[in-house]
Amino acid sequence: MRTPPIIAVMLVACALTLAAAGPAAAQSAKTSLEGVQAERFNRISDRLVCQCGCDMILRVCNHFNCPSAVPMRKKIEEEILAGKSDDEIVQGFVAEMGAAVLSSPPPRGINLAAWVMPGFAVLVGLFLVFYFAADWVAKKKVEPRDGGAETETGAELDADVVMKIERELEESG
Repeated sequence: MRTPPIIAVMLVACALTLAAAGPAAAQSAKTSLEGVQAERFNRISDRLVCQCGCDMILRVCNHFNCPSAVPMRKKIEEEILAGKSDDEIVQGFVAEMGAAVLSSPPPRGINLAAWVMPGFAVLVGLFLVFYFAADWVAKKKVEPRDGGAETETGAELDADVVMKIERELEESG
C-alpha cells in the first residue's frame, strides 16, 4: 500500500476542520445577533412602565402572566424583528397608551421641573449649610474683653486668673 503524501493529508484535515467550524461560526453569529437584540429589548423596556398598576419598569415587572407586561414585551420583540428603531417603538407605545407609559417624563413644559428641581434643591441645601456653618463658626469665636492680659491666641484673660498664674509661677520657680 502506498502512503498518501503529507500535503494531501493536510488538505483533508483543513477541509474537515472548516466543515466542522462552519455551523459553530454560524451559531456564534446567531448568538451575537441575539445578544444585540436582547440589549435593544432591555433599553426599550427600561424606557417604559408596565400598565397593570404596579408602576414597575416593564423589564422588571414580576407579576406572573401580567396582563400588561406580557403583550407589551411581545410587541417590543416583534417590532425589533421588524427593524424599527428604539425611538419608533417607544413613540408607538406613547401614541397608543399616552405619556404615562414613559418611565421618565420628557424634558418639556411642566415636566422640565422634574428634571431641574432636584439640582436646584441640592444647590439651595448647600447654600444653607454653608451659610449656617459660617454663622455658627463666627459665633464660636471668643471676643477679647477689656482690662485683661492678651494670650498668644489674642484672647484676653481675666485679671484674677493672671494673678493666680503669676503666683503659681513664683512658687514653683
